[in-house]
Amino acid sequence: MIVVKQHLFPFLLALAVCFLLVRSGKINSFSNNHPATIDTAISKATYYPYFSNDLNTEIWLRSHLKNGTVVLLGSSELSAQSDKYIANKFLTDSMQIPCVAFGKAGNQCFNIFCQLLSFNKDLKNARVVIVLSPGWFDGYTDGTSAELFLLYNNRRTLGYILEDDSIPGEFKNYIGKYVSRHFSSINAPDESLLSFYYLNKQANPVSKIATAPFAAFHRFCLDKRNDIYLQAYADQHLQFPNHYIPTNELTSWRYVNADFRFRELNWDSLGQKELAAFNLASSNNTAGVENEYYEAWVRGRWFKPLKNLSLEESTEYQDFLMLMNLLHYYNADAYFIIQGLNPHVLTSSGNLDHTITAIETEIDERGYKCYNMFTSSKEKYVKGTLNDIMHTGEYGWMKIDSAIAHHYFKPY
Repeated sequence: MIVVKQHLFPFLLALAVCFLLVRSGKINSFSNNHPATIDTAISKATYYPYFSNDLNTEIWLRSHLKNGTVVLLGSSELSAQSDKYIANKFLTDSMQIPCVAFGKAGNQCFNIFCQLLSFNKDLKNARVVIVLSPGWFDGYTDGTSAELFLLYNNRRTLGYILEDDSIPGEFKNYIGKYVSRHFSSINAPDESLLSFYYLNKQANPVSKIATAPFAAFHRFCLDKRNDIYLQAYADQHLQFPNHYIPTNELTSWRYVNADFRFRELNWDSLGQKELAAFNLASSNNTAGVENEYYEAWVRGRWFKPLKNLSLEESTEYQDFLMLMNLLHYYNADAYFIIQGLNPHVLTSSGNLDHTITAIETEIDERGYKCYNMFTSSKEKYVKGTLNDIMHTGEYGWMKIDSAIAHHYFKPY
């Protein structure tokens, strides 16, 4: 009885607030503050760091997921768009394999999970390449920060998830737990975030009673807002993300089928040229990093040892498992790239051996494949694979290009 009394006042207050907002027209005016725009032409760009304020980037990503394009999702390595062998440029321009990339620094497993869940109807047989960085599993013991979560996911994409009743509860609840855990660090949360917050709260029977009116109010706002976006899609004769999308819809390039053949390259010759170029660019050190980076970040510096976390302690690893569950559930044609770390500088990289082995095992047990570039052995590491201590260089990207091309297609 005491518990009920404690929650009675907030319950009645919420009802009163909802009534006043409806009467004052605040809910109805919401649509005027958040217009949705969209172009009929899908962007021909091959790289975006995050979603734009309008709908165009979302349409771009969905199109490429649907039409057989190779879609790379990763973090800071993708922002090196000046590299000639970076996959979205080299595969597209030199090998005629349509390839796009999405993400920059901080776009880790949890963000990628949310991005793909938003467009789950586009995932069946989608050629999704997840570029994993071992560094994620060291320094990010609490996983993705709230700041980065809000950068790489927006009110629209999160709203698509909330309104999609076909999504399994474990996926929605995982986001709800995340939002609740970071709620105190989010300023002015919008209705999508509040809906996830109350979704998590309602897992507790007592909290469900106390928060029911708040949850209902924010769901009402969410529904109204999504009606606006639904109409924006309909105006361009495109299906809303929650709806089924025929194979030939949203196609910006020709559909890339499994019979596609690419012209084989002399990868060994190309590799030797890149290694020779790297030797010149790293001539002032034996650590296997470029000269300028060595002077600025390595010479005379001490690097904090990488952490030896258990898998249970690593939030990033738990996020990786949930991402694996999503890809498997929606039958995505996924492929994984595990980038390297420079063992000549990060001498404690062996602390991640057990994590990388566990990642490889999970990938294999789900029936997926990966190209693993990680080694903690100085003898096995090829200098030039990375430009610095963790970012893939030209030689490394060339090896990734070859791995992706041969995984999805056959040469002629």
